[in-house]
Amino acid sequence: MNSNFRTGVWSAGLVAAVAGGCFAIGCLDPLVAVAVIAAGALSPGRAVLLVLATWAAGQAVGFGLHDYPRDRQTIAWGFGLGAGALVALATAVAVLWLLPNRPAWLRAGAAFGAAFCAQQAAMLGIEQIVVGWCEVRPAIIAQVGLINAAWFAGLLAVDALIARTAPSLPAFGRAP
Repeated sequence: MNSNFRTGVWSAGLVAAVAGGCFAIGCLDPLVAVAVIAAGALSPGRAVLLVLATWAAGQAVGFGLHDYPRDRQTIAWGFGLGAGALVALATAVAVLWLLPNRPAWLRAGAAFGAAFCAQQAAMLGIEQIVVGWCEVRPAIIAQVGLINAAWFAGLLAVDALIARTAPSLPAFGRAP
């Protein structure tokens, strides 16, 4: 198997896992968790594709299976979530680039924390654009943070298992 095929299989598995989870829990995508895993395991270009594929799968589940309203505000929020995911990815890539020789746990934690903060700041800006005002809601931010943190921990655990059992597949810390 060539490298592109292995990366494609790994990426498709991640998108499928997140889409399944999105379907099961009402479509609160762990886009920050996916962005950080992608930043640590893939080249930036492939990471962008993975994050966008995950976002698109979440939107498909939301609009197709959970019957999200098809109005301008909901659609704008959907695109805003995609933009926020790309902000999280760019932040994670930058943090990982700044910490090249640090332990994986430190790099992962720092990238996740910074990516989550950047994504939430972006979402406040998006709310201002979509709704016309923004309000900081600590309970919602905490819920989104906990969901992303739980997904991130789970994805890191699966990633560590894959790194040990299938060393030719992408893994966190092995981004080209």
